[in-house]
Amino acid sequence: MALGLLTGAAQVRLLVGSCISHHCQVIIRQANLDNSVSSLLSKIQSVYEFLLEEDTKANLDTMKDTLARIAQVVSSYVQFIENYAETKNFCTPRRILP
Repeated sequence: MALGLLTGAAQVRLLVGSCISHHCQVIIRQANLDNSVSSLLSKIQSVYEFLLEEDTKANLDTMKDTLARIAQVVSSYVQFIENYAETKNFCTPRRILP
């Protein structure tokens, strides 16, 4: 149906519905990203807890290569999280509607 054939109220409803749909998608996408970052932080916490265990500390020499790789991966994750927080206005209020 052409927009010109709709009444003024119908045009407003269509426009508002489209706008709300778009903003709902933005909110859902952001929530999914936030959940992914939260999951990543949880995994990093698990790595640190593993590294602090007594068995791990006792075997540091035998696990040196593995621990170096873990450190590289964790460092990359930390950089990702920092960049995500800066570029995605993490934890800052935003206007939803223009």
